[in-house]
Amino acid sequence: MNLINDQKVRDHQGKINTLVKEMRSMVEASMSDEVKPMTSDQWDTYNRKDAEVTRLDQELQAYQKLHDTEDRFSQPVAQPEIPQVKEKQPEVDDDLAYRGWKKAILGKESRDRISGEERNALQSYYNQKESRASLQVDDLSGGGYNVVPERFLTELLQKVNDSIYFRGLATNLEVLDAVSLGIPTLETKETDADWQGEVATVPVSTNWVFGKRELYPHLSVKLVKASRNYIRNASQPVADWIQGEFARLFGETEENAFLTGSGSQQPLGVFTASSDGISTSRDVSTSNTTTTITADNLIEVAYSLKESYFNRSTWIGHRDWVKKVRLLQDDQGQYLWQAGIAGNRPNTIIDRPYKMSEFAPNTFTASQYVAVLGDFKLYYIATALDMQLQVLQELYSANNQVGFIGRMQVDGMPIFEEAFSRSQMAAS
Repeated sequence: MNLINDQKVRDHQGKINTLVKEMRSMVEASMSDEVKPMTSDQWDTYNRKDAEVTRLDQELQAYQKLHDTEDRFSQPVAQPEIPQVKEKQPEVDDDLAYRGWKKAILGKESRDRISGEERNALQSYYNQKESRASLQVDDLSGGGYNVVPERFLTELLQKVNDSIYFRGLATNLEVLDAVSLGIPTLETKETDADWQGEVATVPVSTNWVFGKRELYPHLSVKLVKASRNYIRNASQPVADWIQGEFARLFGETEENAFLTGSGSQQPLGVFTASSDGISTSRDVSTSNTTTTITADNLIEVAYSLKESYFNRSTWIGHRDWVKKVRLLQDDQGQYLWQAGIAGNRPNTIIDRPYKMSEFAPNTFTASQYVAVLGDFKLYYIATALDMQLQVLQELYSANNQVGFIGRMQVDGMPIFEEAFSRSQMAAS
């Protein structure tokens, strides 16, 4: 949603711009010909303004995200397919659960008309069956397995997408009926065509080299236990709580791996030096010291990318890195960090937007990575479709608890290293 005409956004942007100007004035005054270092009180004032800018910026981003979410969920959503099943009528007196069950075993038109109340009632019925051990797609009623309504699994995956921004920057693919996902690549290519006469033998190219990157979705898993008293007396369906909790857990696990993962039984992160992803040839430490980042270094990083990559690129760094960058100036005295001038334009560093992550490195010592700039559409994420929620009704019965196991299979890696460049501290 375009928020350029939103008064709240304009007010926040105005406050940010005013604070930034005041901060610049303070810094420039201390750097004038008649050097007058800022006093401790002035530094306290500066830091308070800096913290206020950060807070206002975070509120703007949260406000934009809420509007985007409202837009997305305000659109009609097609009812997900429910498998055709044949089973006996559930032995339950709840009319809502019975109507939901009846529609579930009829044709698609009937399934589409299952109301939220009927779906919740039917789910509660299945959750309360003491003989059930867990949930599985292919058996709704007997033998220890039940299916969680498909809508639940779809919303769980969507919440993972919303919880971390990396998926929104990357290319997301699904692995359908296969163990891995192969991605063909052109590793080297011709530099130009051949000039020749009209009647001549056409030379054969030997320079094109095709390769393949392969993604194997790896399993991530988490177990949460809830007391039966909570399940029975909760003011909201227990599935809602599980959705939110698992979204956070899987979301944080994924983001950490997409940034710093080793590539061994987990995704390969952009901050991990690897010949399979981004090698050390894409590291830029020029002008940095072992403890200080410089404006020159960030300019070197930015222009180490080809124009097409740069125009689609985004910075990723820890908030500690962003804080340091906001004080940096280029050779003309222009700040590298620039506040967006409208609600639909993000703050930038050397004309490119940035994202902050708690999982990005923030150790400013010799040879450590501190930021990455890249076209993240060339980071591929492969997600398997066998995402499951398993309910363990009996395993924790002695403790009056029910277990919920969430499983997700995902892999990710950079496809072309030339689309990325990392800022690195100088070596010792």
